[in-house]
Amino acid sequence: MEAVIEYLLKSAGVLSIFVFTYHFLLRRLTFFQANRWFLFLGIIASIAFPLIEITQTVYVEQPIQQYTYVPQQVATPMAIMLEQPAIPVDTPFDYWQLFGFLYVTVMVFFIGKMIVELSSLYRLIRSGKTVKSGNFVTVTLSR
Repeated sequence: MEAVIEYLLKSAGVLSIFVFTYHFLLRRLTFFQANRWFLFLGIIASIAFPLIEITQTVYVEQPIQQYTYVPQQVATPMAIMLEQPAIPVDTPFDYWQLFGFLYVTVMVFFIGKMIVELSSLYRLIRSGKTVKSGNFVTVTLSR
């Protein structure tokens, strides 16, 4: 689930860069075909770029640790664990789960809004007078 959300965020980021570039730099130009190709390449880049993973390996030299032997502390690892009190482990807050919940909530809101608007449009069409002319249907409303 986290990988899908991460992919969607990266894809939306790349696509927003292309859209902002188009909006602020290319929108008023009359090279319509070039603008279409730019936006098409933006869609392709938003699909492909999040799949590219760039990693860098850093080698860190470990410091040399010196151990001293103390005869009074001879015990097995299990005995040392049993002597220590149990520490409750606090689970950290999962932001990815919160983001997924917010994403689904917003998605359900907009789908509900679309359903309400489509039903309103359907009621408008049903209340008007329809005239069929060829392949088209004309709806006349009193409002």
